[in-house]
Amino acid sequence: MALLFLLAVFLAWPTFGLSIVAFFVYVAMKDYYEKKSLIDNANKENTAKEVSSGDSYYPSWVTYRPEVERFFELVLQVARDSGVPELYLRGILSNQDVFKSFVILAGAMERQGASFIEQQMTVASKLVELWERDTASSRP
Repeated sequence: MALLFLLAVFLAWPTFGLSIVAFFVYVAMKDYYEKKSLIDNANKENTAKEVSSGDSYYPSWVTYRPEVERFFELVLQVARDSGVPELYLRGILSNQDVFKSFVILAGAMERQGASFIEQQMTVASKLVELWERDTASSRP
């Protein structure tokens, strides 16, 4: 960090201080994203505790069908991009209990203050985690 500051000071002479400004913007943004990451991880841990304790909260969008479809459209796309086969996705989401558990997970995330996109990403990562766990258990 000190080396970056010295480099910013050195480069500031010909650029009238822009390097120093850029350095402080870099430090501020780095700090912001580190704190946001800590908060996101804490929210995920609190959500996991809520869900495992048996509390079930449904998200506010669950009664609006187009919103549910939009939610799971991105979830499925992220899972496919992560290597989860389409056949597995159809099978797992056709199970009512599994589908309900994903909706409850999204509701718990919403209760923690997560945005719609954060809920989608959490459910997608849980789906990928399920796939990896299922394929790891079937390997010799």
